[in-house]
Amino acid sequence: MAADPTARMKAPMITEHEVPILRIAEIRQLLGACEGKTLAATRDAAIIRLFVDAGLRLSELAGLTVDDVDLKDRTAVVMGKGRRQRVVGIGDRTAAAIDAFKRARLRAGRGFEGPLWISDRGGKALASNGIAQMLRRRAKQAGLGHLHPHTLRHSSVHLWLSVGGSDSEAMRLFGWRSPQMLRRYASISAQERAIEAHHRLAPGDLL
Repeated sequence: MAADPTARMKAPMITEHEVPILRIAEIRQLLGACEGKTLAATRDAAIIRLFVDAGLRLSELAGLTVDDVDLKDRTAVVMGKGRRQRVVGIGDRTAAAIDAFKRARLRAGRGFEGPLWISDRGGKALASNGIAQMLRRRAKQAGLGHLHPHTLRHSSVHLWLSVGGSDSEAMRLFGWRSPQMLRRYASISAQERAIEAHHRLAPGDLL
């Protein structure tokens, strides 16, 4: 039998590229670019808060309807990959931001039904590309440079793990079936979380 010519070959090294995340101060800068009570300002602030709070995918965020969000129970029903539904939590400040957008819609005579996110001109549903364009515009206004929408999802995962959120809860909240995806996201900023943990625990400070 002929020898396998690949038997002595070594597998190529795969370089892991760090995916950028936004720090809390940078997210606050982004929100600062959305100050105001207009429909566009309140909408953009609500989108950013929900993006970071729930760690949604861009398509999941864009697909939300008014009926999907329960401000009283602080939850949202999300249609994820493979048409799989899941329920995510919403923090108090995110709920308040969505409520402010609701009131802005009513003042503008747009009502509060149908698609959750609408354009400030014409009142049509704001699709994924519209949300992505808005984020790039707000990031530029905030002095943050180019911002990819998925950066907010990565930032949400980092914040969740930083405050002690469990892996099993992360699987449910972020819509993963495979632990591999959790490990991939968790590795993005694992070194930073390890340093933060050391600053809290600091074994040398016990001496």
